[in-house]
Amino acid sequence: MPESPAPQNIRKVVRIAAKPGTGPAMRTALLELQAATRREPGCREFRFYQALDEDEAFLLVEDFASQAALQTHMRLPHTTAFFALDLAASIQAIERAWLSD
Repeated sequence: MPESPAPQNIRKVVRIAAKPGTGPAMRTALLELQAATRREPGCREFRFYQALDEDEAFLLVEDFASQAALQTHMRLPHTTAFFALDLAASIQAIERAWLSD
């Protein structure tokens, strides 16, 4: 019986721009999302960074064990609650080609 291929982890780096004046609220929301997401079984890394010189600029690094784990994460109550806050002006993935391995 052939072995099934091991699931590939999904790693993303995402720029998040908060709506003007919502930097502190975005930081609080991301802290809550980070704490809940790190407890998910398929989460390997979930960490955000806030720019030193711009309250509304954030970078999110997320790594999930598989596409299925990421899809589950996107459906969980803490993730949908984060998006329901509607604090983001834009969320943009950084292309993998831009990153070095």
